[in-house]
Amino acid sequence: MRFLALFLLVVAYKFLTNLMHYFRIKKLQTYFSEFLEHKRSDMNLYRQEVLSLFEKAHVKDIKIPVSEHIGNRKIVSGNVSTFSMFPSTRTEFSVTVLNMFEEAEGVFRKNMLDSFNPFYWIDLIVFLPKSLLAYIGISSEVTAYKICNVLFTFIWWILGILVVYFKPQLQDFVIKLVRNLKMNFDNITSPLAFPVSAIFACEDSRFFIACSLMYDP
Repeated sequence: MRFLALFLLVVAYKFLTNLMHYFRIKKLQTYFSEFLEHKRSDMNLYRQEVLSLFEKAHVKDIKIPVSEHIGNRKIVSGNVSTFSMFPSTRTEFSVTVLNMFEEAEGVFRKNMLDSFNPFYWIDLIVFLPKSLLAYIGISSEVTAYKICNVLFTFIWWILGILVVYFKPQLQDFVIKLVRNLKMNFDNITSPLAFPVSAIFACEDSRFFIACSLMYDP
């Protein structure tokens, strides 16, 4: 029952957080559209919030080639980050940002639906190492990612098999370990706990002496 309650709590948290992000990113997209129509001039107030939501949705930055005249018939060209230019009314950047808003909305919507999808949770548990590697931001195109994914997934599956076949033994081991830790902790703290409490609780010095004589650590 505790595991079920914890699982339902995780499901509710995933759904509600993505629901909140979904409605918020839609509102910010409306603000940005108004900014492009020159109906709003305070879009910089929401810059960090927008970029933070893009990051939560794993929306990747896009570098756009830009050329600028600097005088004397000279032109400077380079690739400019869309995130660094946000908010911008320049067409090449604004169109890209609008697409990013839509992508983020789609991600948060999918995450909400995944909250109630049993196959999502099964896949998450079976391939947990893959999900963890993706969560910490390691690119799936890197060779180290592929090696770690195979290695950690193999170890994870072996641990799962051991838990299934040796569940009673593991339960006994964990219970004994917890009990031993608790006994060691009690042995460490008990010599100090009684005298300290006796000093504050015993106002009569004769009673304190009697308590001390009765206590033999």
